[in-house]
Amino acid sequence: MYALAWHWQKGRNYRLVAFDLKTGEQVWNEKLDDPAAGLAARGDRVTVLGEWSTQSSAITDLIVYDADNGEELDERHFREDVPGSDFFEHEWRIIVAGSGGDRAFTSFERW
Repeated sequence: MYALAWHWQKGRNYRLVAFDLKTGEQVWNEKLDDPAAGLAARGDRVTVLGEWSTQSSAITDLIVYDADNGEELDERHFREDVPGSDFFEHEWRIIVAGSGGDRAFTSFERW
């Protein structure tokens, strides 16, 4: 099982945590550089959708981790905001569903 967590220590600190479902014990724990809006686990990969902003624009991160050991496999950055935190994968695309506003969804093609 995979979960996004955060704790307060001189600001918010975000983490991606993996647990063993049989024992309930933590398997691995990776620090995230930016706030995470959601995650999707599929096969041997866990994809985290992150979002942060500068004074001039919003940045979206897609970070892929190895599901077994938490090793970061890939990281991509896009200069657009995320319309919502609900997302899923379909035919090698990551679809982010909107929660209002002017866009119903955004799609990112997997690399």
